[in-house]
Amino acid sequence: MFSGRINRMRYVVAMLALAAFMGIGAGIAAQLDDGGAKTAILSIVLLVYAAGHLTFVAKRLRDIGRPGWHVVLLAVPLYNIYLSLVLLFKPGTQGRNAYGADPLSAEPAQARLAA
Repeated sequence: MFSGRINRMRYVVAMLALAAFMGIGAGIAAQLDDGGAKTAILSIVLLVYAAGHLTFVAKRLRDIGRPGWHVVLLAVPLYNIYLSLVLLFKPGTQGRNAYGADPLSAEPAQARLAA
């Protein structure tokens, strides 16, 4: 789950799915009258969103040849804008890199999982 690479299209789809999940969770929480239940639901939704977001960003970083720990650079003001644009628009490295096989290669999925 935490290893490997993802291409730009899969990254964008994952980010859109996470945003939809966050919106649905917030919508459900908004319908609740109980403040404690609302806080609990929002906390769970936020934790799931954050874990998914960090996972997909790390995988995308690996696809462009950067280590996954560079995800912490998203906390740096202004640099986070640059990094987000890089993640959206920079093509991944072609072929195998230090983080795994190219997600767009014709290499069978079984061989990618073994590596």
